[in-house]
Amino acid sequence: MEWFWALIAGPALKTVLGALPNLLGEQLRQRGVIREARERGRLSELAEERRNAAQLAYSEQRHRRELLLTKYRTRTASYPLGTIGRLHDVTAADDIRPAVLVSPVRGAAATVRPLIHRALHDIGEFADFAQLHTGGFVSDLGITRIIDGSVEASEIAVLEFPGHPSILLYFEESAGRVDAFAHLGSLFPLTDGRTGFSLRIASFGSGGGVTAPGDGALPTWRYVNLGEIDYPPEEVIATVVTWFVATCVETYWSLRGAASPNLRAIANGRAAGSAAANSARSESALSLIDRINDEDSVFGCRIQQEASMLLELGYADIETVEVGPDGVALVVFGPALSLSFLLDADFPATPPEIFYISGTEREHILLDGATWSPEHTLAEIVEAIG
Repeated sequence: MEWFWALIAGPALKTVLGALPNLLGEQLRQRGVIREARERGRLSELAEERRNAAQLAYSEQRHRRELLLTKYRTRTASYPLGTIGRLHDVTAADDIRPAVLVSPVRGAAATVRPLIHRALHDIGEFADFAQLHTGGFVSDLGITRIIDGSVEASEIAVLEFPGHPSILLYFEESAGRVDAFAHLGSLFPLTDGRTGFSLRIASFGSGGGVTAPGDGALPTWRYVNLGEIDYPPEEVIATVVTWFVATCVETYWSLRGAASPNLRAIANGRAAGSAAANSARSESALSLIDRINDEDSVFGCRIQQEASMLLELGYADIETVEVGPDGVALVVFGPALSLSFLLDADFPATPPEIFYISGTEREHILLDGATWSPEHTLAEIVEAIG
């Protein structure tokens, strides 16, 4: 497994790897009007609406599962896992760890799947935070069935992991390139009511362009030029995909308000020994304001998600202000309502402290940590207050 740790530590893939503003300043703190009970009630109403929407989405998913069960009963001979529900039967209802399933790969990249399995097993704490399923695919006359595209990946997620977080990995080969994809089922909350979505992790090829990272919070790549990296192609592919899975699992647990498993830090520690450990200690010493733009920071990822949801509500003027080394204020300006959310390093496990101005009204709200849930968002608070 030295190839996995060496690639993580090497330069080729390394990119994977003041006071509040016057408007919302001391006047708000001095005013100190606490309307905790009322605001908590309104937030609970919004949370109930979101839960109802989620229940509707999962109800539709259950209905789709029944339709798919009828469909695949007539074509069991082509179902990639052989018998429908094999993995569903071994997934405990109270096990909230994401399920990970890697499709076999045909052709020159056939060894990628076992390499991904080995790399994930080699991350010491991975099994505590995710359930890796191996050996689930059946063979026909020595030819192993595969997940054939996004439609089949979505269907398998519904049939095997209904309402359960899952990461399904599959691959496509064409014109000398290998594209790696993931279907993320019930893993991250979606505002449009879907329970899952597919995305491309990376496109791999030899020549034809320079290696370039993709967009977004997850470690994706528009293109990885295998000719630029002095390692066997299948090892590079397995490393990129494994890193993507570890990031998804970390983010999943962080968004649930749990302590981050920090799987990638474990990998970095293995990869670069004490030097990487020193680097990790240095990163942990960064102030929160610096972590917002750090692509490897789960706190920064959550803040960027919160800002995106606020933008969708029409709040285009958003600032972040440092409040000591352990605090960040996310300041939101609107024509009728302006707010400041004071956040600490444990957010969203801990609630924000809220200051806002609406007309001539200035308020300071403290939310009860015992009733706060990390599933709440800052956008919900804005909707409740507005």
